[in-house]
Amino acid sequence: MKKNYDILHDLVQSLTKAEKRSISLNSQSEGKEKIYLKIFKCLEKQKEYNELELLSFFSGTDKKNQLGFAKNYLQNLILKNLRIFHSDLKANISCKNLIIEAEILYWKCQFKLAEKLLIRAQKIAQKHQFFLLLEEISYWQTRIVNATSKLEQFNPKLIHQNSKENIDKYLNILIYKELSKEIQLLISKSELVRDKNEENIYENYLQHPLLKDISQAKSNEAIYTFYVIKSVLFRLLKKHQESKNYRIQLITFLEQNPYIIEENPILLITSIHNILMFSFVAQDEQLFNEYINKLKSYQFKMPREQANMFSTLSLFELGNYIEHKNYDKAVDFYENQIKLDEYLLKLVDIENEYLLHYNASLAYFYKKDFKKALKALNLFINNSSKKLRVDIRASAFILNVIIHYELNNTDTLPYLIKSTLSYLKTNKLYRNPDATFVNMFNTIPNENNHKAFQDFLIQKKKELIAAKTSSIIASDLSYIDWIDGKLKN
Repeated sequence: MKKNYDILHDLVQSLTKAEKRSISLNSQSEGKEKIYLKIFKCLEKQKEYNELELLSFFSGTDKKNQLGFAKNYLQNLILKNLRIFHSDLKANISCKNLIIEAEILYWKCQFKLAEKLLIRAQKIAQKHQFFLLLEEISYWQTRIVNATSKLEQFNPKLIHQNSKENIDKYLNILIYKELSKEIQLLISKSELVRDKNEENIYENYLQHPLLKDISQAKSNEAIYTFYVIKSVLFRLLKKHQESKNYRIQLITFLEQNPYIIEENPILLITSIHNILMFSFVAQDEQLFNEYINKLKSYQFKMPREQANMFSTLSLFELGNYIEHKNYDKAVDFYENQIKLDEYLLKLVDIENEYLLHYNASLAYFYKKDFKKALKALNLFINNSSKKLRVDIRASAFILNVIIHYELNNTDTLPYLIKSTLSYLKTNKLYRNPDATFVNMFNTIPNENNHKAFQDFLIQKKKELIAAKTSSIIASDLSYIDWIDGKLKN
């Protein structure tokens, strides 16, 4: 976070031209310009927050207090305007607004209009399967019936039956969500199955009654979660074809229900992200091109949606260049498209931001620009959250060892080797190929001693081949290719 970060400044900077115009129009008054509007215009112009500039609008000894009150008023004003401006942004927002308006009308004894609004809300809630909102709508409809003594129109059995169905479907969603959270908690540490115990845990999840058949999912949200869980479990267990099938079925399901995408585009973006991941593992270029182009065909308007699309497209375009050894294009893409789009880059999920830097480091590494590789990798290592998946961090640490060796940072290497091996052991990632490769930097002869250097690498190559390097942690690196490159020099 920036040193001069300010919540209100960040909020003002995020506003679109249309949103700013709405705020200005709704705040117009005759006579002298209000102080909060001066602050608004000042914050709008500031690229970085400068409190001293804002304090200059006030006089007296309690400038900070005056500024605090003005900022609080302005913040509430902006939020109120955003609520009005985006009242129909999403079906969920529209439905909630109608219920709020109906409640206000109820207290004003405007029962007929309240009924009309609740009917509109009910149609939205039924279409989008907002089961809790349907319960709230039913509650206010019942209160209106009681208040207007229209008991002849009241069917308690039907209302009770509808309520029971809504609650049953919502509870079904919650159980699927709980399953999803349990699995997500397990893979948040590592997306590699690290031992037999973890493998058994994932196999047992597949036997859960709700995961046996999709007919157990009683709503669209439950169906979505069913597909996600099944595709993830099969991927973890390396049953890639089954995982692919569920991923494709999920995208088909979303496209058959476009209102779900409209309400939450991130569901689609994430689903396409997952099928793109599969295409990389399977080296299926046709599948990759089909779904990367599908994602590009969508247009999203809200920053959160745009940031998710930006990070997915950036990660996979960058990764695709690296996969095809187009390292110049990868570096150009990173330097001239990703890094320059500062607005979206700061909005992407932190894990995706770090992965962008990690992939950029790989591109520089393969170009043998080791200084830039280290700079990009440090953006990952120095700032990465402790909650970041351990397999990602482990790969970065191994790459870090190689880069420091290439830069001849001999003073740093022993510590990096020791800490990397310790990290692998602590997180159940210690495997023979990785340990053999990382450990060799402790004893590798000087490259000037050509024969000893060559003999050493030939021996290590034999050891790595015997250790089955397909199971290495740093899947983006080929230890044997690196050794072969050194042997050719």
